[in-house]
Amino acid sequence: MEKQPRIISLRLYTLAGTNTTRIIASKDLAEVGQPGTDAELAAIQGRHHFLRQGNGEVMVTLPLHDRNGEDIAAVRFRLKSFFGETEGNAVNRARLLLKQMQILCGSAEDLRK
Repeated sequence: MEKQPRIISLRLYTLAGTNTTRIIASKDLAEVGQPGTDAELAAIQGRHHFLRQGNGEVMVTLPLHDRNGEDIAAVRFRLKSFFGETEGNAVNRARLLLKQMQILCGSAEDLRK
């Protein structure tokens, strides 16, 4: 996050049961352990990415894949927006950050370290 000044916050979610998620990593340590929303559950299940824009920032939720391409977690990026930013720009910026994370995390066990 120090190398990416446009990141306002970042949260990492994993499954906490059949139909629930929970935060396992966050910039704000007080958020760790809190439940996620349906957006993170859908991202982990590989159905969608989610985007919300407003107030000079954009939130993008994407699935995190392991080295085999399996969805193992969801990542919510809150990024500083720029004038004229489109949904495609925001998702692409978040995907570039996600790819860097996927290189470091090859399996679900790596998330627990």
